[in-house]
Amino acid sequence: MSDTALTWIEYVVVPGSVQILGSVALGLAERSRLKKEGKADPDRFTVKLPIIYIISLLAGFILFTTITVFFNRQVSRNPSSVNLFTKIFLNVGMIALAVACLVYVYIYMRRKIEVVGGVAKVTPAFSKPYSFTRLDVRDVQYYAQEITVKLARKKINVYKICHCSGLFSQWLGWQGLLP
Repeated sequence: MSDTALTWIEYVVVPGSVQILGSVALGLAERSRLKKEGKADPDRFTVKLPIIYIISLLAGFILFTTITVFFNRQVSRNPSSVNLFTKIFLNVGMIALAVACLVYVYIYMRRKIEVVGGVAKVTPAFSKPYSFTRLDVRDVQYYAQEITVKLARKKINVYKICHCSGLFSQWLGWQGLLP
């Protein structure tokens, strides 16, 4: 094999394959959970974004990490071919994009609304969880892509593509307002 092929295998194929296999395993586990939850009763369910968001962001993380590693590998072979500003700019940009993908994966995995009986527990990405009941709901507005629930102290946006968003509308008792 040529040196280029070995380099591709060492720096791109092996780490990328490990990350993709991990993402697929997580996706399959989440899919089975969602199927099980799809049969959930209307008094106990969880509203979360679909797993495809997490998988696509992990793919973005893999892409940006691979570009960074490949670029650094090429630069280390011939350092005079690229000036210092370009090296720093490209590395900082790719690392920032990879970190942003991981932050969004964290947000999508953490953000959820769990409904058990008459109480809904909202788990935001970066703040403390809080609970509310149907009596705390002051207004519900339906837009093209989301449902906005206004409470006495907070405002919640629930995207209609979320798993169990229809059950959440029914739980609120506002299903007559669906467009």
